[in-house]
Amino acid sequence: KQWYQRRVGKQWYQRRVRGRYGRHITNNSYYLCYQPEMFDRMFGEIRDGGYPKTVGKFKISTVRDLTVGFDNNYPDNKPRLPVCPGSHMITFTFENGCVVTLRTSGTEPKIKYYSEIVREAGNPATDEEMRAELWELVSAVVEHLLQPAKFGLKPRPSE
Repeated sequence: KQWYQRRVGKQWYQRRVRGRYGRHITNNSYYLCYQPEMFDRMFGEIRDGGYPKTVGKFKISTVRDLTVGFDNNYPDNKPRLPVCPGSHMITFTFENGCVVTLRTSGTEPKIKYYSEIVREAGNPATDEEMRAELWELVSAVVEHLLQPAKFGLKPRPSE
């Protein structure tokens, strides 16, 4: 039976899942850009001279670039996921356990970012502390990698 069929509460189920898999908090959004050549420039700068070692105060532990077929999480630096040279996609894993993926949309004039922070079960950090840490990292990614003013990016419209 599913949890809802056993007449247990949603909160009970969430505690059980968090106890097994830890806590996950995400922050995902996008920027608009009506000059597609800017995406090539932006990702070119990220790759130029090797990938960054830090973003703001956050240290990068691994980089996976599925555009060019690079993943330094493996000894041979080859990704285990399919390479797609026709679109940009880079994933950064940080020493603090956060992961940020930057990718261009295949159908819209957007650059999207997906970010996540994970804490093991039993970690004393509160959800608010995790959100604040992830927000600080995303802000650094926007400032140092996306660089909206330099590349003509417009924030996502308010909904």
